[in-house]
Amino acid sequence: AHTVPGHVASGRFEAALDPTWQPVRLITAEGRIVEAPVLKMGSVEIAVDEETRVAGLLVREQGLEPRVLDILDLSAQKDIWNLRDEGSGYYSFDPTLGNALQLREHGDGFFDHLKKGGVWAVPIIFFGLLSLLIAILKASQFLRLPKVNDALAEKLQGVRGRSPDELPADVKAAYIKTGPSQRKLVEIALANPVSQQRDDLLVANLMEHKHILEKYMGVVATSAAIAPLLGLLGTVSGMIDTFKMMTIFGSGDAATVSGGISEALITTELGLIVAIPSLIVSALLTRQIKHHTHRLENFAIKISKISFA
Repeated sequence: AHTVPGHVASGRFEAALDPTWQPVRLITAEGRIVEAPVLKMGSVEIAVDEETRVAGLLVREQGLEPRVLDILDLSAQKDIWNLRDEGSGYYSFDPTLGNALQLREHGDGFFDHLKKGGVWAVPIIFFGLLSLLIAILKASQFLRLPKVNDALAEKLQGVRGRSPDELPADVKAAYIKTGPSQRKLVEIALANPVSQQRDDLLVANLMEHKHILEKYMGVVATSAAIAPLLGLLGTVSGMIDTFKMMTIFGSGDAATVSGGISEALITTELGLIVAIPSLIVSALLTRQIKHHTHRLENFAIKISKISFA
């Protein structure tokens, strides 16, 4: 058995209780190789780059120079500099013994994540942006829609005339305050006597107005339906490529296999991210259209039998 001399063990114990800054050759966050002060506290090492005033955690990998990770926020870096300059302060440590740091370091940015989706991510993003654009335009259109004045039908009872100018002052004021779609229905009722022709004209106007409201709504619904299918197609394509790699290189390297599978699943993730909001928006906007057209239809039914002769 190997025995550690007493004075050596005592020195290590004192060093652990009272650590000091030691110069270490390392790679800074900017990629420069310098000799910088490093403070070792147990399994945690922190380093400071006195030239750029950047403080961070030191990572050692077998066969490589130790390097500084610039992942701490300004408050944590300030605490380390207080520890360096004044001899007292707080420091950040990783209770996972490096696993969390590696996970954060290897985390992808937004665009890097999209690139891993491959070619199938492009149409998914296209449909997502198209759905978003249509949703914004239709929402702004619905917000500008005037409310249907249901009381106008009661005011028109007993009115005589064949044009809006012949309406009484109070009825004309209510008529002017309504929206163009409701005013068009009133004009049709005024210009035509009670007949099948009037009813047909009212129905035709309602159908035209409903068509305008529903225009391009199919794009949002189509995006909600096709995005997960494109995501599934991308996943299947990625899994095929992964199995090809396993056939050629074998399945001994779990990291390679899991990495290929995770990249294949990115398209499914993107498809669901596009599909779920599109489905919700489509349902909300469709409900708004039905509510508005239902009120207009009720108004048209009420005035369809009013005689203005």
